[in-house]
Amino acid sequence: MVTAEAKPEIDLDAPLANEFGFEYILLRLPAEWQLSEAVFLELCGLNEGWNFETTANGELVIMPGTGLDNSERAMLIGADVVNWRRAGGDGRIGGEAGMAHLPDGSLKAPDVSWTSSERMEQRPADYDGVLIPVCPDFVVEVRSRSDSVERQQEKMAQWMAYGARLGWLVDAYSEKVWVYRAGREEPEELDKPDQLSGEDVLPGLIVDMGQIWD
Repeated sequence: MVTAEAKPEIDLDAPLANEFGFEYILLRLPAEWQLSEAVFLELCGLNEGWNFETTANGELVIMPGTGLDNSERAMLIGADVVNWRRAGGDGRIGGEAGMAHLPDGSLKAPDVSWTSSERMEQRPADYDGVLIPVCPDFVVEVRSRSDSVERQQEKMAQWMAYGARLGWLVDAYSEKVWVYRAGREEPEELDKPDQLSGEDVLPGLIVDMGQIWD
């Protein structure tokens, strides 16, 4: 007797679309399918053009690529963070490929991140330099056409709960920024700010937001 291999189930209750179209798919995997770090990274490499994350429950989140416009916005913000680092800042900087392995077991990637040297020292002895083994101190999410504001706000709230100290949600479509700070229940909403500051988390960092709205 031939038994069919178990197949993953698509969570049809997940919000699969937003006002621009397809947003994401949440794939529930059978319990016996162990999605190890190595398998997850291989999956990402075999499917360029798609973005993958996992949830604390082991579900696979499949998202379309961010597109050129969104990638450029993230790189412009990231360039200012890089310049700050070169001018005397410390720590490690990550882009959209800077996947973090979080305490709840999930794998998530912000568009821009910075992790302090102090926090990086908490990494395990077997850290291989691929997945950030701790939550970044600073995260930036840049909304793309495939993201809903609500989903991105939920993700930002998760970053803060995991231990981020400062976070920015940038929405070029509404020309708004939500600034998340550790210890604050609600983010600060800004309308088309000219610049953003790293505050006491990245002292001296100033990001020119005019380049994002142009």
